[in-house]
Amino acid sequence: MIFRDLAHKMRFVDFVGGYERTLRLYYDPSGLVLPETRLKEGWYKEVVITQITDGLRDTKLGVYVCQVTMQMLSAVWRRDTTVASTETITEGTPHTIPFVYPYFYVAGKTLVAELLNTGDRVGCVVEVTNNTGAPLSKVLWQVESGDKIQYAKWMSGVEPLINTAKLVVDSNPLTYRADVERAGAGTESVRRLQEPNLQFINFVDIYNGANKFSFDFDGQIEGIDVRLSYREEVEHL
Repeated sequence: MIFRDLAHKMRFVDFVGGYERTLRLYYDPSGLVLPETRLKEGWYKEVVITQITDGLRDTKLGVYVCQVTMQMLSAVWRRDTTVASTETITEGTPHTIPFVYPYFYVAGKTLVAELLNTGDRVGCVVEVTNNTGAPLSKVLWQVESGDKIQYAKWMSGVEPLINTAKLVVDSNPLTYRADVERAGAGTESVRRLQEPNLQFINFVDIYNGANKFSFDFDGQIEGIDVRLSYREEVEHL
């Protein structure tokens, strides 16, 4: 790393705050990572800085060049990804082309998201926002991952998803939750309101390989927005 002067270096040391603090090292194979615009899109690894050398002052440039040693805390590169349906959905023919990126499409009365997970099994966040102007009595989705199929069902027969409300189901272990967020009315946990059914596990995961999410709202498509967020992982970039 290059520092303007010793005071500049000390400000960086203060920012790190100690060698035990976990930081993120961002990288983009295209070389286009810009801190002000692209950090949320770039690949990263969790690291800790184990050493910063005193460095020598470059006599021509007048700056200090210091070697920084980092210890990687994971073997894979990660990227936080969100794929969202549009606000207004027009029914059409399902895509049949091989996919290499996550996207939504409409197949009949079902909203479908396809994505490719190149890393290990990870959790995800499913957000369903009801903008139809009427309560939703059925919120159902399934995930096909090879020969594995996971089913999730919320609110059906228990409590409808009222207009402008958003259902948030997070299966990531550290942020695990299932809530309904209502404008001006706060957030309410809905885990205790679900119908007992061993088939519907509700907190679904994304497995390695191709994954196909199918969302069913009892034939309703227009006015329902869906966001699917997860963490991509690759070993090498």
